[in-house]
Amino acid sequence: MLQKQNENRKGLFFLAYLGLFFLSWTSIIWIMKQVHLGDLESVSSVMLKVLIWFFPVYIYLKKVDQADPWQFLKLKGSFHHGLRRLIIPFAFLSLYFVMIILLNGGEVDFEWSFSNFFQSVILAGLVEEIVFRGFILQTLNRYMTFVPANVITAVLFVCIHFVYWINADLPGEFLLVRSLQVFIVGFIFGFVFRRGNSLWTVVLFHSFYNLGVLLIGN
Repeated sequence: MLQKQNENRKGLFFLAYLGLFFLSWTSIIWIMKQVHLGDLESVSSVMLKVLIWFFPVYIYLKKVDQADPWQFLKLKGSFHHGLRRLIIPFAFLSLYFVMIILLNGGEVDFEWSFSNFFQSVILAGLVEEIVFRGFILQTLNRYMTFVPANVITAVLFVCIHFVYWINADLPGEFLLVRSLQVFIVGFIFGFVFRRGNSLWTVVLFHSFYNLGVLLIGN
């Protein structure tokens, strides 16, 4: 009985976390759109993403779950074995981007800044996977089997990207196509995480995907 009450309490904390996370990040993106920070914009964006995305997860795992955050997120230990199991997915992803580049006439986009590269490839791959696959997916997997937990995580992954798309005033048809694309990608990331059994594997896979997106100028 006491254990069930404890699980229910953790479930409520988790729902509260999700609500506060989406509300705070949506507010931050909206505020940054209204306030032009110039050269400080990229630096503030990095700091805010670490502050809003990473630290609440770390504190939640320490205080609510009373767990070792690094162990729970599967950031500890060797990930080389997991990478070996993902050679084929990496090969398919490479082939996909090569095909896109060839369909675009062999054009590769290198006109992006270091800041864009750092935020899109390095930071996004790490921080987004900590929140979505490392924390949300694994927490949902406590209450349901892996596939529905992965579906819900992929839907939430789409929702957090909606914040950027809507603030950029993108057309409706773009939102529909991109939502489907991000859902599929997020769903695949979940299986990559499961198969690699280390968050580092899906962080690298995510970063590699984002690098490909930069190169094709998408």
